[in-house]
Amino acid sequence: MDALVGCRQRGSSSDVQSRILAVLLTALDGISRQIDGAPEGNVLVVAATNRPDVIDEALMRPGRFDKLIHVPPPLNRKDRLEILQKLTEKMPLKEVNLEVLAESTGNFSGADLKSLCREAALQRLTVDISAEFLTQEDFLKALDEMRPSLTDAQIAWYRDFEGKTQING
Repeated sequence: MDALVGCRQRGSSSDVQSRILAVLLTALDGISRQIDGAPEGNVLVVAATNRPDVIDEALMRPGRFDKLIHVPPPLNRKDRLEILQKLTEKMPLKEVNLEVLAESTGNFSGADLKSLCREAALQRLTVDISAEFLTQEDFLKALDEMRPSLTDAQIAWYRDFEGKTQING
């Protein structure tokens, strides 16, 4: 959403983005009026951003996007382990300790963990194109080459933003 419409208040919005925002606001208002007038009109509008600070305030007023849901990154070992288990459930693993990987991936987002699994598979194929399984070594080599996409400062900013706004989730 932030890339599509930007924010007029910050002066960073281009003319095209301002026009797109105007059309979007009009459409959202039309949907809202249509739903109020017809109970059978089931319309759900979902938008996503990783930059809630640059979303135009006009989009956030009641009747447009009524509910904000913050999806935090997996901030503890247990959450990262669950994600790694899901991501690797169809991968042929041999002696891979996902708990060690979960412990070693602080500040990794779900996308980072997915990338780690993909990189481990590529690591194995680089060594042996006919490999039948992935090993702990493959994951550790991939982990050595990766950095988390999140910093402590970013995580703190999102927590602070969530505390200042009415975000549920």
